[in-house]
Amino acid sequence: MASDDAQRLSDLQAKWGRSWLIWRGRHGIHESGDWIASRINDTAGPDPTVMRDSAAALNEALHRQERMARRGVQPLTISDAAPDLSEAGPQ
Repeated sequence: MASDDAQRLSDLQAKWGRSWLIWRGRHGIHESGDWIASRINDTAGPDPTVMRDSAAALNEALHRQERMARRGVQPLTISDAAPDLSEAGPQ
């Protein structure tokens, strides 16, 4: 990881670390991947894991999560996100 990326990661961890576990994903052995945040505090926002392709995009996404949490927005469940086909039977 380049030193600029290490600094960005450190900054995100310092800013969001009480509510989110922040890390970099990997593509293969040597290539850094997505910026990832997993919720460790229920007040952090509705989505348990947020992935973005840059530190800035992850920071903005976590700000959105924070605003949603303040408004009381709840995450979609699988049944909210898609129709329940369990009782539809064969088609």
